[in-house]
Amino acid sequence: MEKLTGQQILDARLDDWRKLAQALHARFLTRNFVTGLAFVTAVTEAAEEAGHHPDLTLTYPFVDARLLTHDVSAVTRRDVDLARRISEIARERGIVPGLDGFALFCFLVAVAIEPLGPAAGLGLATAGALLVALIVAKTGSARRR
Repeated sequence: MEKLTGQQILDARLDDWRKLAQALHARFLTRNFVTGLAFVTAVTEAAEEAGHHPDLTLTYPFVDARLLTHDVSAVTRRDVDLARRISEIARERGIVPGLDGFALFCFLVAVAIEPLGPAAGLGLATAGALLVALIVAKTGSARRR
């Protein structure tokens, strides 16, 4: 099974998915537990059909999905294909991605900064200012669109 490069993954245009570390990740906003469970069930059926299985986490109000081909410890065409199918299932059910890539990036930066705050003399306000600066740099505005 061929490991995909970062560029190949970007070229696949998986709008709901982001490559973090070794795997593809997506979060889907299900808004309630029953919808989330039905979504997980539909994804399970698609995974069984494909013979390839994602890691799924059902919480209120999200379902998190992670795809990695375990036998090569990397993203492969099988992951891309199943990611597309999972996104299709979400759209069919009116489920939207929970965090876009930039919001997820800001979340990860916040998580990374938090333990460094006291050690580096960064307070919560400084960490927040860093995130606002990232948002302004990305969008040209601190207001949510």
